[in-house]
Amino acid sequence: MRSTLEKGVAFIEAAMWLLIALPLMLGIVSVLGEIYDQSVVSKIPANLLRESYVEGMRFDVESGDGLVAQYEELGRVVAALTAKGVADGEGAVFHATKISAKACYVVYRVDPSSGHLGGTIQDGCDLRGPLAGRLTLNIHHISETSGKLGIPLLRNGATSGYFDRMVMVGVVIGGEVPDLLAPSKPRLLEFSALSVPRQEITL
Repeated sequence: MRSTLEKGVAFIEAAMWLLIALPLMLGIVSVLGEIYDQSVVSKIPANLLRESYVEGMRFDVESGDGLVAQYEELGRVVAALTAKGVADGEGAVFHATKISAKACYVVYRVDPSSGHLGGTIQDGCDLRGPLAGRLTLNIHHISETSGKLGIPLLRNGATSGYFDRMVMVGVVIGGEVPDLLAPSKPRLLEFSALSVPRQEITL
């Protein structure tokens, strides 16, 4: 009888420890999963921009307009960035869900003398995924905080002034991860990168 009682007590103790340990183990797995997701997602935007060829501007000698932006090409580029961003994210994350992407281009005016950015000439974005509208990409506010970003004109081997416009491309990738403190309200995980293509002017 005593042996049966001891076994019953041991079973209850084991069950109590399991009730304590199981949430702790699930919490550890969730935290490790989020750390992993942050690591892989954070690298995607910069990798996408590094691997993308952007023919942003060209010289239009025939029309006499000089340097013009390749808007059709830029639209194709941002669409390709969001498609590949979502695919790469979905294939890499551990437990993040609703992987989404937003990519934009902005053609800025540039002060030919100082190289500082001015206003926006034209822009365009591509959004993909259920969270794309919530993702933050500060590409439209660069001119307010940036310094000299213009592309130098090279004349006789020396820098003399800047092109009067410049293209910038950016992409942000995000998804939802569980919040241990508020399971019903998942948190938004997002990472972005911006690029000024240096080899963007073609004849």
